[in-house]
Amino acid sequence: MKRAFEALQHAYKLEGQGLYQEAVGQCRFALEPFFEPIEKHDAKGEKKIQQLKSSWEKRLGKATYDWLNASLSAVKGPMNEAHHVSSTAFGQLEAQMLLAVTTALIAYAVKARPDDHS
Repeated sequence: MKRAFEALQHAYKLEGQGLYQEAVGQCRFALEPFFEPIEKHDAKGEKKIQQLKSSWEKRLGKATYDWLNASLSAVKGPMNEAHHVSSTAFGQLEAQMLLAVTTALIAYAVKARPDDHS
């Protein structure tokens, strides 16, 4: 959780400096420790996707695990754009909203984290 906390602190600092794109990118880094790659099969074949670590499901229960996974994934989507797509621009409002949601999700995850601290 240390890595997530440090990235989130850095995101707040960047947002305060008016570096909104970079702040959103740091929010993405803050979420990375919660995910693991899994293989998903679809009509086009096999690909790796990121999903909330499976060790969380036992601790949280399936419904809460599914909610947290969907929430983290939904927030991570726009953050990926900030990190990978140079034409995507985030303003102050978007950066502040993503910071607030990321902070809330990380705070919940830390409080409910599995016993093995994965």
